[in-house]
Amino acid sequence: MSTRKDHWSSKAYTSAAGFVPKMTTKVVGYLDPQPTDKILDIGCGDAQLTAEIAKAVPEGKVLGVDASQSFITTAKENHSSIPNLSFILHDATDLQSSPPEILSGEWDKVFSNAAMHWILKHKSTRLEFFSNIHRALKPHGKFVFEMGGKGNVAEIQAATIAALVHAGIPIQEARDACPWFFPSSVWMENTLRERGFEVEVCETEYRPSALSERNSEGSGGIEGWVRLMCAQFLEVVPEGKREAVIREICEVVETVITREEDGGGFLGYVRLRAVARKM
Repeated sequence: MSTRKDHWSSKAYTSAAGFVPKMTTKVVGYLDPQPTDKILDIGCGDAQLTAEIAKAVPEGKVLGVDASQSFITTAKENHSSIPNLSFILHDATDLQSSPPEILSGEWDKVFSNAAMHWILKHKSTRLEFFSNIHRALKPHGKFVFEMGGKGNVAEIQAATIAALVHAGIPIQEARDACPWFFPSSVWMENTLRERGFEVEVCETEYRPSALSERNSEGSGGIEGWVRLMCAQFLEVVPEGKREAVIREICEVVETVITREEDGGGFLGYVRLRAVARKM
């Protein structure tokens, strides 16, 4: 089990990025949950979407897996009334050491939404992750996911690295602090095939996404997004400089994310979706 710091909370996520589980029509359509399906959800978060999937498979079951104790606690509290839904606290970068139920080979489908760009950050564990997903599935089982693709929130990443450098962090250290991996569709398709999958769909979509409204707590708008999503970037900055770094990031990107007509903020999300079948 990973002992890494838990940056997440359901309240902060809802304030900063509550739009994420709502923009899932296409990937859930690809999942196509059937009444008897057994579905494994990797990186389930607080399970808002996972619970809806469980309701669509009344004769099957859904298991949500996440590395955040905060998320898993919230998921259990909010969805305990759904009888075919359960949760396990586990870091998906190390599925090899997961409870036997995860890699049982009993799953009709493995699903993941908005989580794999975190899970795949470290190059050393990427291929093993896909091998373990393959192992978890039944023969001909389906792996369906959506994550950030190449170019996702590029304005944030560039502004954050620059702000860290201005705060005295060496540029390579600033780059290495990035908590995400946003692959191209070509990289993903090649990797899935190398790990034994037949790729049915692999696509990217540019989808500008509206930020939540600013609030007095600093948990909404671009400030809330940066505080939550860039927390691992900010850890390498001396504590006394972090607020200045956050201000710089927000001020730099505000001009490129704000719509003139109504003042709304939109981040340049690029989504990578895939459907792959175990062969």
